[in-house]
Amino acid sequence: MPTYISGARKGEIANAEWDWLKDNKLLLPDSKTGTKTIHLLQQAMVLLNTLPRYNTTITGIKDPIRVWRKIRADAGCTDLRLHDLRHSFASAG
Repeated sequence: MPTYISGARKGEIANAEWDWLKDNKLLLPDSKTGTKTIHLLQQAMVLLNTLPRYNTTITGIKDPIRVWRKIRADAGCTDLRLHDLRHSFASAG
């Protein structure tokens, strides 16, 4: 579940567990600002429904920065930060 369709911080995405997902809400027991509910867009739910559930965490990614560096390189956007997507989500919302 990428930052640009959830508005979540990279650590929140990396650590999110399947048990925290209730309907279209991700209920974080502990985030940078304490407990937090992330309301997920339909696009996020479509994506989540395609993911296998064999990991405790939703993404199964332990190091989102490592994955993000590869995505950036493949896309030719080496200066784009994950946090930039978070800001874009907030601006569009």
